[in-house]
Amino acid sequence: MLMRVLPYVFGSMICRTCALTLDSAYQINHAREPKCEMFLILTMQRSGSTWLAHQLNKRVQFHVSHEGFNLGNLGGVVAHQLGLQPAAIRRMGAKKFALKVFDYLAKEATPPCQVGFAMMGTSADMFTHNETLGLLEKWVIRKVLLKRENTSEQWISHETACWFGDFSPHSTRSDHIEHLKEARERLQRGETCDGRSLEKFQRKKDAQYSEWMTALGDQPRIELTTEKLDHQINDLVSQLRDIAGIPAKEEKVAGDTFDILTDDA
Repeated sequence: MLMRVLPYVFGSMICRTCALTLDSAYQINHAREPKCEMFLILTMQRSGSTWLAHQLNKRVQFHVSHEGFNLGNLGGVVAHQLGLQPAAIRRMGAKKFALKVFDYLAKEATPPCQVGFAMMGTSADMFTHNETLGLLEKWVIRKVLLKRENTSEQWISHETACWFGDFSPHSTRSDHIEHLKEARERLQRGETCDGRSLEKFQRKKDAQYSEWMTALGDQPRIELTTEKLDHQINDLVSQLRDIAGIPAKEEKVAGDTFDILTDDA
């Protein structure tokens, strides 16, 4: 039994040491040390990542945005500022472009600080999963996994957004309730907006999170669930502060209660 355990432990130690060594080289090979600690929110649409980024930005020394690899979102803002066309970004690769996004978020920051953005997976981002592996394998970039447990409601919300062009936090609760009602009726009639049934949506979601977990290996990570965001936000802030060395202080943060009906963008 001991002989079986030791090679695994020894191999694990070597692997972790190699990863840390590569990350050190990764930092050294850049012209300067990153101004802030960096993190990625790995999630899928209709999981509450917009609300999460908004809440993190209310904290001192946090600079967080939405979809860094979506050219219709933050990625497009960074690309425009740098004068980059999509083809040039693809040649640059996910790892280098992510650093450009982090630099953009950190431009007004003062250390110690945290910068982060959301990766939404292959259904929304411009890079394929394989193209992001070099980035995901970097231990110096912390990972936050946000997952919605109720896939059925996530699918309905996704279809509602697709039909009604609603890909941002909902302006009014009453309007969104009406949109949801109409979407449910259409789905019950067998209609879909993008041709994906619940079963196809579930398979895509399972595959995406499985790929992320495999890529991360035994990296430390923070796991959140959409349904418990209200209870997990403070612990997340505390952990990210500790990583960056941001002093804990009393903050009067006007935190919004997470309403999964209206805040699941």
